[in-house]
Parts: sequence; structure tokens; C-alpha cells
Amino acid sequence: MEWTWDPDKDNKNYRDHGIRFADVIPVIEDPLSHTELDDRYYEDRFVAIGDLLGTAVIVVYALPIYDSPNAKGRIMSARKAEPKEKRNYENNAQFSGD
Repeated sequence: MEWTWDPDKDNKNYRDHGIRFADVIPVIEDPLSHTELDDRYYEDRFVAIGDLLGTAVIVVYALPIYDSPNAKGRIMSARKAEPKEKRNYENNAQFSGD
């Protein structure tokens, strides 16, 4: 899948969290990452936690609402996982057979 994002949000995210949206695509596409639906918004958003070069990161994104060959997913935010989030992710990864 192709991904898109707001360049201004990407720059702000980098200033605030030191992470570029282009760098977190492997987390979204990694089958070992853990993803949950966040349906509090007008669109379904997903929150993924996964490994990015040895650091657990949280990524918020939306998938296209229509099926088209040109449809793109949209990345909205990315940050390092908080210690509790990282522990939960690592504990859940242990139970998945890793």
C-alpha cells in the first residue's frame, strides 16, 4: 500500500518526537506489530505499536475508505512508546510465539 501524510504534521511530529512519518511505514506493515482499532472519530483510525530500529513506537493511521488502486493510507502521528506501552507490547509479543 502507498502512504501519504500532511507535510506540516510530519515536520511538527519530527520536532516534537524525532520521528518522520516515512520512517514508520515498516511498523505499520510489520505482521509482528500489534494494531488496534480506534473508532472514536468519523473515520476508523488504527493505532499500531511495533519495533523501529530497536525502539518501540506508536503510529496512528487511517486506511482508505474506498477500494481503489490509487487509494492511499494516511499517517497521522508517530512517537516513541511510553514505558508501560513498551512493556505491554513486549509481554504480548512473548505470547505470540516469539
